[in-house]
Amino acid sequence: MTRKTWIIVLLAVGVGLALVIGFLGDRGGESQAEAQESFCSSLSGLESSIDGLTGLSPTSASQDDYQSAVSDVESAWDQVKTDAGDLKDVDTSTLDSAWDSFKSTVDDVPDDASVSDALNDVSQAAQSLLSTTKSTLSGPDCSSS
Repeated sequence: MTRKTWIIVLLAVGVGLALVIGFLGDRGGESQAEAQESFCSSLSGLESSIDGLTGLSPTSASQDDYQSAVSDVESAWDQVKTDAGDLKDVDTSTLDSAWDSFKSTVDDVPDDASVSDALNDVSQAAQSLLSTTKSTLSGPDCSSS
């Protein structure tokens, strides 16, 4: 083969290889639209779990009910953070701040506190986290989801 033929063959192989790499690199990856949808869905889950916590009856809820509700909020938060990590450009600083305040308040509740006292202690931080979550959900990134 001539030198010109070799160059053409190598260029064709290079272009073919680039196309294959591009195709394989895009497979299985979550698109930003899908990641945004997952993030908004996890925010909705967080909202529901906070509603579950704040909806507990101080007079009839057991310590197990309270602990389970707090655990549900923590699990929902973990999902929000996981899904936020899949997004390229997302600012969760306000949400992070509300979470930090909530978590700190929950951690400060004495182990021997009654459910009524625990709910009273975490109520304001839970409402702040709920408000911030709702605000994030109604923002431009989630309002169309």
